This record gives sequence, structure tokens and C-alpha cells, in this order.
Amino acid sequence: MSTSKLFEREDVRTLLEWLLENQDMELSPELDPSRGYIYPELELLGLDPSGKILEELAKQGILTKEKVGEYLVCPKCESPLHITQQACPYCGSSNLQKGEVIEHYGCGYVGFEEEFLQPDGSLKCPSCGKTLRLIGKDYRRLGDIFKCKSCGNFFEAPEKVYLCVKCHHKFKEKEGKMKPLYSYKINPDALRKLSELIFWPSMFSGELENRGFKVVGKPSVRGKSGVTHTFSLRAKKNGTEYLVDIYGGKGVLSSENVAPFITKVIDVSRSPEGGEKRFVLASTKKFSKETRNLVKSFGIEMVEAKDLEDLKKKLAGLLGSEIPFPIS
Repeated sequence: MSTSKLFEREDVRTLLEWLLENQDMELSPELDPSRGYIYPELELLGLDPSGKILEELAKQGILTKEKVGEYLVCPKCESPLHITQQACPYCGSSNLQKGEVIEHYGCGYVGFEEEFLQPDGSLKCPSCGKTLRLIGKDYRRLGDIFKCKSCGNFFEAPEKVYLCVKCHHKFKEKEGKMKPLYSYKINPDALRKLSELIFWPSMFSGELENRGFKVVGKPSVRGKSGVTHTFSLRAKKNGTEYLVDIYGGKGVLSSENVAPFITKVIDVSRSPEGGEKRFVLASTKKFSKETRNLVKSFGIEMVEAKDLEDLKKKLAGLLGSEIPFPIS
């Protein structure tokens, strides 16, 4: 996917706007016990927390990545969620018992101490019935070791095996796959390009606040459907709420580009929450005739500008007026 196409995606714009506001932020993976490794900041932004979007942006040079570790995944389904089990190195069974083991020199019987121990505290071989009196002469203690209850073998260390929670495949450590873990940061070399394509809320706050607006960047607004939508910014003044989405870059703003915004507008405008709402679509791209007619049909106001400074002035001018028609 080309960089320009990537920037048209709403999830990409949401993430990049946030990263531009938090340029020193490093996105690091955390282990979720039910989902595996996730990136919590993505989830807070309402995005897929798996990190796929981060890898896409790293491939385009927008983000840099640094390896911070590795993790084991199932060789069958590649899920990172598994239960660690101990298994017999002889037969693979997990039906094990651990305890203090005694070997009777006389008959050679080997078993757990509880098998030898009598009510009076003495030791008696469960195999031949002889009383064990002197350690080192009659018997010896082998220490805490394991016994497989399936095949009967004793061993000091069981083999580590993993049971995949997702597909229930059981595998040994050497059979599993190792996958790298990365942390991601915004690439300083990409900042100039990003500032031409992605506009972040704080760019517009000062101008609007000087005009008496209360401004919130990346507000979450609940629609009639119950779904929460995120806009580029919200500006409130005199009981009127302006919900704005901002599109950067050059070229033409197509109807496909604005479809997600229109979907949000339809849902939020039907919600009884809040007071009067006005919706604004602002862009440094040119509105095609088709896009302009489509946006206008939903009562959405438009701001078309040649660059960032022009967009700031026109957006502040529109929000400060009562004129409900496009500015270009």
C-alpha cells in the first residue's frame, strides 16, 4: 500500500495525530493473559491492539522499531497463549508425582518415603517387608525426584512442554517458534512529511481558544447506536458544539475519503445527548464536485485551504461565524 493511501485510513490518521501530540512516546508491548502481547495505547485509541498498524507504519519509515525481546508461539496456530506443563522425558505423560525417594539396598526397591514410613516412624520396605535401620547400610535417600505414574520411571528433572490454549496442540520448547517483540517510536526524519499530511488538534487550539471556544482534541462522542466515535477536535461556545474532522495532504478529497466521517455524523446527529451540534470537514485537499455535493447534502460545513496556516484561519473564521455554508 502506498503512503498516500495509508494516510487516508481513519485508523492511521487517528494514531498519527496522537503520536504527533506525543512525539516522545514509545509504544511497548504488554502481555495480556487472555490475548497475548498487545499495545495498550492502541486500545485506548480504539484501534486494534495487536500492533499490525505499527508494523505497517514502520515499513513505510514513519515509525522506527527496536527489538525488545522474543516470545514462544505454538508451531501449529502461532498463538502465544499456552500453559506450561511438566512431562516425563521417557513417555511424555504429565501424570507425575514428586517426593522424597528411598532406595532399599537389600532388594533394590525404589519408592517414595511415604511407602516405607510406618505409624511409629520407622521405615519398612513395602516390597520385601524388611525394616530399614541404618542409612547408608540398609538404604539411601535419593532426594526429591519425580516419578511418572504412567510408565513408572524415576527422574530428577521433567521435560517442559506447552499446551496451546487456542488449538490445544501440545509441543516441546524446541518445537515452538520464537517471534520478536518490538517497541515503536515516531521517526524524527518523518516529522516534516507528517506535518504536511496529518494535522493534530493542538495546532488549532490556540486560535480557537482566543475566540472564546473550549477546545478538546480527539473527543469521544457517543452516537444513537451506542457506538463511540472519535473526531479530530471539538470546539464549544455559547451552547453550540462543533465536531470537526481534519484531512491533511495534497490532491483531491474523494467521496470514499469522507465516507467514515459521514457515517459518524449520521449516528451522532441522531443522538439526543448534548445541545446543538454542527459538523465541519476541513482539509488542505481539494473537494471534488462529487464530494462537495455529498457533504453538503448531509448538512456538513466545509473548509478547504491551501496549507496549514490558511486552514487555521478559515476554520477559526467559520466556527466564529453563524454562516452555515462552505468556505473555500
